[in-house]
Amino acid sequence: MQTLPMLLVRTRTPGILWINGHLAGAAEDTLVLPVSPTGEALVQLFPYGPYLPAAARVQFHRGMALAGQDQLLPHTLTVWPNGVAELTLSALRAPHSRCVDQLKGDACAWYMYQGGGVTLTAEDENERECFSRHFPDAVAGSLRRMQWTPALSAALITHPDGQRLLLLDDSQLPPRVVLDAFGQQLRVSAQGESVQVQQDFFDGAFTRTQTYQRAAQGYQLTQETAQMTAEMRDFAQQEHADWSDAAYDCALTLVRAVMLDCQAQARALYDGDYGALCAALGDFETAVASVLCPMTDSDAAVAVLETTAPGVRCARVFGFDVENGRVTRFRAYADQ
Repeated sequence: MQTLPMLLVRTRTPGILWINGHLAGAAEDTLVLPVSPTGEALVQLFPYGPYLPAAARVQFHRGMALAGQDQLLPHTLTVWPNGVAELTLSALRAPHSRCVDQLKGDACAWYMYQGGGVTLTAEDENERECFSRHFPDAVAGSLRRMQWTPALSAALITHPDGQRLLLLDDSQLPPRVVLDAFGQQLRVSAQGESVQVQQDFFDGAFTRTQTYQRAAQGYQLTQETAQMTAEMRDFAQQEHADWSDAAYDCALTLVRAVMLDCQAQARALYDGDYGALCAALGDFETAVASVLCPMTDSDAAVAVLETTAPGVRCARVFGFDVENGRVTRFRAYADQ
Protein backbone atom coordinates (compact mmCIF):
# COMPACT_ATOMS: atom_id res chain seq x y z
CA MET A 1 0.00 0.00 0.00
CA GLN A 2 1.44 3.33 -1.03
CA THR A 3 1.82 5.95 1.71
CA LEU A 4 0.66 9.44 0.84
CA PRO A 5 3.31 12.17 1.11
CA MET A 6 2.82 14.70 3.90
CA LEU A 7 2.98 18.48 3.71
CA LEU A 8 3.81 20.33 6.94
CA VAL A 9 2.87 24.00 6.79
CA ARG A 10 4.28 26.49 9.26
CA THR A 11 3.87 30.26 9.25
CA ARG A 12 5.85 33.09 10.80
CA THR A 13 2.63 35.16 10.92
CA PRO A 14 -0.71 33.96 12.38
CA GLY A 15 -3.60 33.84 9.94
CA ILE A 16 -5.92 31.56 7.94
CA LEU A 17 -4.60 28.86 5.59
CA TRP A 18 -6.19 27.56 2.39
CA ILE A 19 -4.90 24.52 0.49
CA ASN A 20 -5.95 24.05 -3.16
CA GLY A 21 -8.90 26.38 -2.65
CA HIS A 22 -10.17 24.68 0.52
CA LEU A 23 -10.06 26.07 4.05
CA ALA A 24 -7.35 24.21 6.01
CA GLY A 25 -7.55 25.99 9.35
CA ALA A 26 -5.91 28.63 11.49
CA ALA A 27 -2.19 29.15 10.93
CA GLU A 28 -1.33 29.38 14.61
CA ASP A 29 0.50 26.05 14.77
CA THR A 30 1.92 23.48 12.36
CA LEU A 31 -0.62 21.94 10.00
CA VAL A 32 0.05 18.39 8.76
CA LEU A 33 -1.76 17.50 5.53
CA PRO A 34 -1.67 14.43 3.27
CA VAL A 35 -1.27 15.38 -0.40
CA SER A 36 -1.47 13.64 -3.74
CA PRO A 37 1.70 11.68 -4.70
CA THR A 38 1.78 13.50 -8.06
CA GLY A 39 0.54 17.02 -8.61
CA GLU A 40 0.84 20.31 -6.84
CA ALA A 41 -0.33 21.84 -3.58
CA LEU A 42 -1.32 25.50 -3.76
CA VAL A 43 -1.01 27.07 -0.30
CA GLN A 44 -2.47 30.48 0.57
CA LEU A 45 -2.06 32.42 3.80
CA PHE A 46 -4.36 35.26 4.79
CA PRO A 47 -2.62 36.76 7.81
CA TYR A 48 -4.10 38.76 10.65
CA GLY A 49 -2.99 42.36 11.12
CA PRO A 50 -1.05 44.64 8.75
CA TYR A 51 0.35 41.93 6.46
CA LEU A 52 -0.15 41.04 2.82
CA PRO A 53 -1.57 37.67 1.74
CA ALA A 54 1.06 35.09 0.78
CA ALA A 55 1.01 32.04 -1.49
CA ALA A 56 3.31 29.21 -2.52
CA ARG A 57 3.19 26.24 -4.88
CA VAL A 58 4.72 22.89 -3.90
CA GLN A 59 5.05 20.27 -6.65
CA PHE A 60 5.09 16.52 -5.98
CA HIS A 61 6.10 13.62 -8.21
CA ARG A 62 5.79 9.95 -7.22
CA GLY A 63 5.44 10.75 -3.56
CA MET A 64 8.32 13.21 -3.27
CA ALA A 65 8.40 16.99 -3.35
CA LEU A 66 10.52 18.29 -6.22
CA ALA A 67 13.66 19.95 -4.92
CA GLY A 68 14.32 22.09 -8.02
CA GLN A 69 11.14 24.13 -7.88
CA ASP A 70 10.38 27.68 -8.85
CA GLN A 71 11.80 30.35 -6.57
CA LEU A 72 9.93 30.27 -3.25
CA LEU A 73 11.55 33.19 -1.42
CA PRO A 74 10.64 34.68 1.01
CA HIS A 75 9.13 31.29 1.88
CA THR A 76 11.28 28.21 2.53
CA LEU A 77 10.67 24.58 1.62
CA THR A 78 12.66 21.70 3.14
CA VAL A 79 12.37 18.38 1.29
CA TRP A 80 12.89 15.39 3.58
CA PRO A 81 13.84 11.95 2.20
CA ASN A 82 10.83 10.09 3.65
CA GLY A 83 8.12 11.82 1.62
CA VAL A 84 7.69 14.79 3.99
CA ALA A 85 7.82 18.38 2.72
CA GLU A 86 8.12 21.19 5.27
CA LEU A 87 6.88 24.59 4.05
CA THR A 88 7.37 27.79 6.06
CA LEU A 89 5.35 30.77 4.81
CA SER A 90 6.40 34.39 5.38
CA ALA A 91 3.93 37.23 5.04
CA LEU A 92 5.24 40.71 4.19
CA ARG A 93 4.05 43.80 5.99
CA ALA A 94 1.70 46.01 4.02
CA PRO A 95 3.63 48.86 2.37
CA HIS A 96 3.79 51.83 4.69
CA SER A 97 7.38 52.99 4.54
CA ARG A 98 9.01 55.20 7.14
CA CYS A 99 12.60 56.37 7.34
CA VAL A 100 14.34 54.52 10.15
CA ASP A 101 17.95 55.67 9.62
CA GLN A 102 20.03 58.06 7.54
CA LEU A 103 23.59 59.34 7.23
CA LYS A 104 25.74 61.63 5.09
CA GLY A 105 28.29 59.98 2.81
CA ASP A 106 31.00 61.60 0.73
CA ALA A 107 29.02 62.24 -2.47
CA CYS A 108 25.50 61.31 -1.39
CA ALA A 109 23.14 60.87 1.53
CA TRP A 110 21.85 57.42 2.54
CA TYR A 111 18.32 56.63 3.71
CA MET A 112 16.89 53.42 5.15
CA TYR A 113 13.12 52.88 4.86
CA GLN A 114 11.08 50.14 6.54
CA GLY A 115 7.65 48.92 5.45
CA GLY A 116 6.90 46.04 3.09
CA GLY A 117 10.49 45.01 3.76
CA VAL A 118 13.51 47.33 3.89
CA THR A 119 14.59 49.77 1.18
CA LEU A 120 18.03 51.39 0.95
CA THR A 121 18.30 54.53 -1.16
CA ALA A 122 20.84 57.30 -1.82
CA GLU A 123 20.32 60.87 -3.01
CA ASP A 124 22.84 63.27 -4.52
CA GLU A 125 23.24 66.89 -3.47
CA ASN A 126 20.26 67.86 -5.65
CA GLU A 127 18.06 65.27 -3.84
CA ARG A 128 17.90 63.06 -6.93
CA GLU A 129 17.87 59.34 -6.25
CA CYS A 130 21.12 57.71 -7.40
CA PHE A 131 20.85 54.30 -5.72
CA SER A 132 17.98 52.05 -4.64
CA ARG A 133 17.81 48.46 -3.45
CA HIS A 134 14.80 46.72 -1.91
CA PHE A 135 14.85 43.69 0.42
CA PRO A 136 11.25 42.40 0.51
CA ASP A 137 11.67 39.86 3.33
CA ALA A 138 13.88 42.04 5.58
CA VAL A 139 12.53 43.10 8.97
CA ALA A 140 15.01 45.81 10.06
CA GLY A 141 18.01 47.82 8.92
CA SER A 142 20.63 50.27 10.13
CA LEU A 143 23.42 52.47 8.72
CA ARG A 144 26.88 53.38 9.98
CA ARG A 145 29.93 55.22 8.70
CA MET A 146 33.22 53.35 8.38
CA GLN A 147 36.00 55.83 9.05
CA TRP A 148 39.09 55.11 7.00
CA THR A 149 40.44 56.08 3.58
CA PRO A 150 38.59 55.79 1.31
CA ALA A 151 35.60 56.33 3.61
CA LEU A 152 32.80 53.79 3.24
CA SER A 153 29.27 53.48 4.54
CA ALA A 154 27.87 50.22 5.88
CA ALA A 155 24.27 48.98 5.77
CA LEU A 156 23.19 46.07 7.98
CA ILE A 157 19.95 44.42 6.81
CA THR A 158 18.21 41.95 9.14
CA HIS A 159 16.34 39.04 7.52
CA PRO A 160 14.35 36.30 9.29
CA ASP A 161 17.23 33.83 8.73
CA GLY A 162 20.27 36.08 9.16
CA GLN A 163 21.91 39.42 8.41
CA ARG A 164 23.21 41.02 5.21
CA LEU A 165 26.12 43.45 5.34
CA LEU A 166 26.63 45.91 2.47
CA LEU A 167 29.78 48.02 2.28
CA LEU A 168 29.04 51.05 0.11
CA ASP A 169 31.65 53.15 -1.68
CA ASP A 170 30.10 56.62 -1.92
CA SER A 171 33.23 58.57 -2.83
CA GLN A 172 31.76 59.21 -6.28
CA LEU A 173 28.45 58.84 -8.11
CA PRO A 174 26.78 56.57 -8.64
CA PRO A 175 27.68 54.82 -5.36
CA ARG A 176 28.43 51.11 -5.58
CA VAL A 177 28.32 48.02 -3.39
CA VAL A 178 31.90 46.81 -2.85
CA LEU A 179 31.10 43.99 -0.41
CA ASP A 180 27.93 41.94 0.09
CA ALA A 181 28.10 39.38 2.93
CA PHE A 182 25.36 37.27 4.53
CA GLY A 183 25.54 35.38 7.82
CA GLN A 184 24.56 35.23 11.47
CA GLN A 185 25.36 38.09 13.88
CA LEU A 186 27.75 39.87 11.54
CA ARG A 187 30.51 42.13 12.87
CA VAL A 188 32.78 44.25 10.68
CA SER A 189 36.09 45.97 11.38
CA ALA A 190 38.80 47.56 9.27
CA GLN A 191 42.54 48.06 9.35
CA GLY A 192 44.24 49.94 6.53
CA GLU A 193 43.08 48.57 3.18
CA SER A 194 41.57 45.34 4.58
CA VAL A 195 38.17 44.55 6.05
CA GLN A 196 37.37 41.73 8.47
CA VAL A 197 33.87 40.29 8.71
CA GLN A 198 33.10 37.95 11.60
CA GLN A 199 29.96 35.89 11.77
CA ASP A 200 28.60 33.36 14.24
CA PHE A 201 27.23 30.03 13.06
CA PHE A 202 25.02 27.41 14.63
CA ASP A 203 23.69 29.44 17.58
CA GLY A 204 27.10 30.91 18.35
CA ALA A 205 28.94 27.57 18.56
CA PHE A 206 31.39 28.54 15.79
CA THR A 207 32.88 31.80 14.55
CA ARG A 208 34.08 32.38 10.99
CA THR A 209 36.43 35.27 10.13
CA GLN A 210 36.71 36.46 6.54
CA THR A 211 39.39 38.96 5.49
CA TYR A 212 38.79 41.09 2.39
CA GLN A 213 41.47 43.17 0.65
CA ARG A 214 40.69 46.25 -1.39
CA ALA A 215 41.01 45.67 -5.14
CA ALA A 216 40.15 47.57 -8.31
CA GLN A 217 36.57 46.30 -8.46
CA GLY A 218 35.77 46.27 -4.75
CA TYR A 219 36.94 44.01 -1.95
CA GLN A 220 38.11 40.45 -2.62
CA LEU A 221 38.17 37.59 -0.13
CA THR A 222 41.82 36.76 0.69
CA GLN A 223 41.57 34.64 3.85
CA GLU A 224 38.92 32.64 5.66
CA THR A 225 39.21 30.84 9.01
CA ALA A 226 36.69 29.16 11.31
CA GLN A 227 36.97 28.00 14.88
CA MET A 228 34.86 26.60 17.65
CA THR A 229 34.04 29.03 20.45
CA ALA A 230 35.63 28.51 23.86
CA GLU A 231 32.34 27.27 25.33
CA MET A 232 31.99 24.60 22.66
CA ARG A 233 35.65 23.54 23.02
CA ASP A 234 35.06 23.02 26.73
CA PHE A 235 32.00 20.93 25.93
CA ALA A 236 33.87 18.79 23.40
CA GLN A 237 36.69 18.10 25.88
CA GLN A 238 34.47 17.15 28.82
CA GLU A 239 34.52 13.63 30.21
CA HIS A 240 30.91 12.49 30.34
CA ALA A 241 29.97 9.62 32.60
CA ASP A 242 26.73 9.09 30.71
CA TRP A 243 26.59 10.24 27.11
CA SER A 244 23.11 8.83 26.45
CA ASP A 245 21.55 12.30 26.62
CA ALA A 246 24.48 14.03 24.92
CA ALA A 247 24.86 11.76 21.86
CA TYR A 248 22.88 14.13 19.66
CA ASP A 249 24.89 17.16 20.84
CA CYS A 250 28.14 15.31 20.10
CA ALA A 251 27.02 14.25 16.60
CA LEU A 252 25.65 17.68 15.73
CA THR A 253 28.83 19.42 16.93
CA LEU A 254 30.94 17.03 14.82
CA VAL A 255 28.88 17.67 11.68
CA ARG A 256 29.05 21.44 12.09
CA ALA A 257 32.81 21.33 12.71
CA VAL A 258 33.30 19.36 9.48
CA MET A 259 31.14 21.82 7.52
CA LEU A 260 33.23 24.76 8.72
CA ASP A 261 36.53 22.88 8.25
CA CYS A 262 37.44 23.04 11.95
CA GLN A 263 39.64 19.97 11.63
CA ALA A 264 41.16 19.91 15.11
CA GLN A 265 37.79 20.07 16.83
CA ALA A 266 36.21 17.60 14.41
CA ARG A 267 38.98 15.01 14.78
CA ALA A 268 38.67 15.28 18.56
CA LEU A 269 35.07 14.07 18.26
CA TYR A 270 35.49 11.30 15.65
CA ASP A 271 37.23 7.89 15.72
CA GLY A 272 36.55 6.79 12.13
CA ASP A 273 37.75 7.64 8.62
CA TYR A 274 37.82 11.45 8.65
CA GLY A 275 38.25 11.69 4.88
CA ALA A 276 35.09 9.67 4.25
CA LEU A 277 33.18 11.83 6.73
CA CYS A 278 34.32 15.02 4.98
CA ALA A 279 33.36 13.60 1.57
CA ALA A 280 29.84 12.86 2.84
CA LEU A 281 29.21 16.15 4.67
CA GLY A 282 31.48 18.79 3.16
CA ASP A 283 29.17 20.07 0.41
CA PHE A 284 26.17 20.78 2.65
CA GLU A 285 25.39 24.16 4.18
CA THR A 286 23.86 23.59 7.61
CA ALA A 287 22.78 20.87 10.02
CA VAL A 288 19.66 20.48 12.16
CA ALA A 289 17.93 17.86 14.26
CA SER A 290 16.32 15.15 12.14
CA VAL A 291 12.95 15.30 13.87
CA LEU A 292 10.89 14.60 10.75
CA CYS A 293 13.00 11.62 9.64
CA PRO A 294 14.41 9.78 12.70
CA MET A 295 16.81 6.81 12.53
CA THR A 296 15.91 4.37 15.30
CA ASP A 297 19.00 2.18 14.77
CA SER A 298 21.45 5.00 15.64
CA ASP A 299 22.31 6.88 18.82
CA ALA A 300 21.67 10.22 17.08
CA ALA A 301 20.21 11.42 13.77
CA VAL A 302 21.30 14.66 12.11
CA ALA A 303 19.89 16.21 8.94
CA VAL A 304 22.16 18.20 6.63
CA LEU A 305 20.55 20.68 4.25
CA GLU A 306 21.47 21.83 0.75
CA THR A 307 19.86 24.71 -1.15
CA THR A 308 18.68 23.45 -4.53
CA ALA A 309 16.72 26.55 -5.61
CA PRO A 310 16.02 29.94 -4.02
CA GLY A 311 13.95 29.16 -0.93
CA VAL A 312 14.15 25.37 -1.45
CA ARG A 313 16.33 23.05 0.64
CA CYS A 314 16.88 19.30 0.33
CA ALA A 315 17.58 17.28 3.49
CA ARG A 316 19.87 14.26 3.75
CA VAL A 317 19.81 12.33 7.01
CA PHE A 318 22.72 10.57 8.71
CA GLY A 319 22.77 8.37 11.79
CA PHE A 320 25.69 8.40 14.24
CA ASP A 321 26.88 5.94 16.88
CA VAL A 322 28.45 7.61 19.92
CA GLU A 323 30.62 6.05 22.63
CA ASN A 324 32.23 7.95 25.51
CA GLY A 325 31.79 11.32 23.88
CA ARG A 326 33.16 10.39 20.44
CA VAL A 327 31.41 9.37 17.24
CA THR A 328 32.51 5.90 16.15
CA ARG A 329 30.42 5.35 13.01
CA PHE A 330 28.05 7.16 10.66
CA ARG A 331 25.68 6.00 7.93
CA ALA A 332 23.15 7.57 5.59
CA TYR A 333 19.40 7.16 5.77
CA ALA A 334 18.68 3.88 3.97
CA ASP A 335 15.80 5.04 1.79
CA GLN A 336 17.58 7.95 0.10
